[in-house]
Amino acid sequence: MFSKIKPTKNLHVTIFGENGLGKTSLAASFPDPVFIKLEDGSKTIEMEHKNGLVNRDNVTFSQKINNVDELYSVVNALLNESLEYKTIVVDSVTKLDSIFTSQIIAASGKQSINQAFGGYGAGVSALFDMHVKFRNKLTEIANSRQANVVYIAHADVKSITPPDSEEYKKYVLRMNEKCFGVYIDEVDAVGFLRLNTYLRKHEGRETNTALTDNKRKIICYPTPNNMSKNRLGITQDLDFTIGENPFAGYL
Repeated sequence: MFSKIKPTKNLHVTIFGENGLGKTSLAASFPDPVFIKLEDGSKTIEMEHKNGLVNRDNVTFSQKINNVDELYSVVNALLNESLEYKTIVVDSVTKLDSIFTSQIIAASGKQSINQAFGGYGAGVSALFDMHVKFRNKLTEIANSRQANVVYIAHADVKSITPPDSEEYKKYVLRMNEKCFGVYIDEVDAVGFLRLNTYLRKHEGRETNTALTDNKRKIICYPTPNNMSKNRLGITQDLDFTIGENPFAGYL
């Protein structure tokens, strides 16, 4: 009925951030990754390989996935023992959410997910179930292969209105907000990838200029302005350089 906790080195991580910061490159730095390719991030990896930043030889990409049938064809192919990998990468759950949403709208014959299957949240509930089914299947495969899982997502900004303080903005996963928890609650870390940014104030002007030193940071601890978290004891920003894995010490 009870058992001791068994230490594991297999990580389940969600990485999100704005476009062009290196989310796909970060995922490619995990051991022997195989990409479930919903977006065309392979072009970035090819360019960085040519520039000597990433070792393309250890990276495998699926075919480009455009619908649910193609998705599960690729997922089931991960069970093939002749396919060697140590990390499964989903690039991206933002695009996955769009594919699932399109499937639900088409199946219901309605114009939007809020109208699907009679409305009253039925379409969103079906969307949530599709995400859970996908994540559970991937977790099952990863556990059987002792593989890591990396979920990539784009970032969006959401206004938060707490009952006891003023409204503020927060970076969130770009997908249906009812499904956030699928890729947050059950993972070991949620990392927000960002550029080091600071503001230059101008005397006599209401607006400031945003500047950066082009250094990338990953925030994996709870903060009010994004959805980051971890179970790994990380309490400070992680530095990220293309070609290096900031989570290497936890693998």
